[in-house]
Amino acid sequence: MAATLEWNGKTRVVLLDGRLSRYSVVYLRKHADGWYDEARYDSHDRTRGRFQEAPHFHLKLRSPFKSETDAAEQEIRDIIEKELAAIESIVCRSAAI
Repeated sequence: MAATLEWNGKTRVVLLDGRLSRYSVVYLRKHADGWYDEARYDSHDRTRGRFQEAPHFHLKLRSPFKSETDAAEQEIRDIIEKELAAIESIVCRSAAI
C-alpha cells in the first residue's frame, strides 16, 4: 500500500543578510495510522544551540516489528550491501566527499 501514498515536500530556507545560511528539504508520506515516512536533506546540525554546517541525508521508512535482532541486523547489512551505493550515488553526486 505504501507505493500508493503521496509524498509531499517542503523546503525551509534561512537567509542572513540576503545570503543563504542553511536549509532543509523534507518529503513526508503519511500512513493511515498517522506514521510518517520521511526523506530529508539538512545542510546543518544543531549542537549546543548552534548550527554547524554538516550536510546529511535522512531516510525513515515504516517497517514491521522485528521479533529477532539477528533478522533486523541482517536486513540492515543487506541494505548496506545492496542499496547504499545507489543511494550514495544520488545523494553525494554533487559533492566531493
